[in-house]
Amino acid sequence: MADRSDPTRVAWQARRAGRGLRRSELPAEPVDPSDAIDALMAEPTTDAPDPWDGLALDPQDGGRAEAVRAWVLRILDSTTPYLDRRTLTLHGWIVNGVDKVPPGPMVDQIRLFMSAGGGSYPELLRRVTTDASMLVYLDGTTSTGTEPNENYARELLELFALGVGEAPDGSQQPYDEDDVLAASRALTGWVVRPDNGEVAFVTRRHDATPQSLLGVEGVGDVDSVIDAVTAHAEHPRFVARRITSEYVGDAADPQLAEVVDDLVEVYDSADR
Repeated sequence: MADRSDPTRVAWQARRAGRGLRRSELPAEPVDPSDAIDALMAEPTTDAPDPWDGLALDPQDGGRAEAVRAWVLRILDSTTPYLDRRTLTLHGWIVNGVDKVPPGPMVDQIRLFMSAGGGSYPELLRRVTTDASMLVYLDGTTSTGTEPNENYARELLELFALGVGEAPDGSQQPYDEDDVLAASRALTGWVVRPDNGEVAFVTRRHDATPQSLLGVEGVGDVDSVIDAVTAHAEHPRFVARRITSEYVGDAADPQLAEVVDDLVEVYDSADR
């Protein structure tokens, strides 16, 4: 096994936690790996400029390509590699797509990941749930009390918070179709105003019937849905496995079981 202070190991850390290092940035001498990680994850000393500042982002005039190009250039020239990798990770995890969403709301969601991605994950999910970009992408704007759309509720349970087949005995997923429907009903009523793009809650479009979600009774709005989902016993392990797979290696690898367990403990003890 290579010496953990070997420059190639530091380069590996930089690839996993950031954009990687250019050849000119590789350390010439051995570096303590903990020092290298501290440097990667250091909080920025100044606010990085907004990569989309001053851009029109007109969806009818190349705005989508403009938005993507600006973000890619930000990542390539990043002075905050861990923050930018974390933002990209969240964008892939809490999935969204500029093919369906106008670039303005899409950029606003990425800004949310930049500013809040290192804080409370339940709080981030609350904000994403009523984010204009997500409401458009997963059809929340068409969801009503009489015809609830299940797309966001299903993705919340399957991709964002609990996963499939994550039950302790491996025999079943931690939620069922009744939970998907309950969550979708509780989340009805949110729209994006077509005239100004602002998000609003319309009471007459909401199903106010108390729902049973993941064994929690009385669920009926965004806060109670997110509370029920993130309080589920499998949620911390799902998060730990996602983080392990993103930054270290396949979370299913038995050699990484201790890493997953440690992350579960840290996430739990830090109140999610």
